[in-house]
Amino acid sequence: KLGDRTHEVVVTHGNLISYLVCRALHAPVDSWLSADVNNCSLTKVSITAHGHIKLSCHNDTGHLTDALRT
Repeated sequence: KLGDRTHEVVVTHGNLISYLVCRALHAPVDSWLSADVNNCSLTKVSITAHGHIKLSCHNDTGHLTDALRT
């Protein structure tokens, strides 16, 4: 915990990441089925104290070399 902020890291399968992102953005329940998440990609969701939700990045593979991107 940093000050008033809490950070949580979730390492999981892409399907669960897609589902959680869709739920956070209040997208239709089944929209996660058509979302694509690459292996080892990064997704960042921020939630303020007032409940505002921001998707900062999704499916980011910039940290990987081309050979490692799938």
